[in-house]
Amino acid sequence: MRNIVKFLKEKYDLNRRRIADYFVDYNVSEELLVRLKETVGNDKYQIIMEYYRDCISDELDSVYNDKGDVFDEWIEKFLSDIECGEINIDVPEKEFREIIDTSISDNVQEVVYYG
Repeated sequence: MRNIVKFLKEKYDLNRRRIADYFVDYNVSEELLVRLKETVGNDKYQIIMEYYRDCISDELDSVYNDKGDVFDEWIEKFLSDIECGEINIDVPEKEFREIIDTSISDNVQEVVYYG
């Protein structure tokens, strides 16, 4: 079991770094990055980029953890609604998808960044 957890954590960390790298590389003006590098030099440029990547990674961690907490709450409510008879899961797949879409949309909020 520990190996699975370790593997999943390593995979998550790798994916988190890739996402952070994506935003550093592709969501920033290439012209500004070149000017920055020319102005501060390669070593200081790398320090800036590492710091920025770490900021993005930290924010991704925070969102990931917050969304997990909200999803836990949704699961508890969803199971309670099934047990109380408020939600019927013995329906065709299309109708079940609509139930899930409505339920999650109403209870699990979007990721919003307030910078």
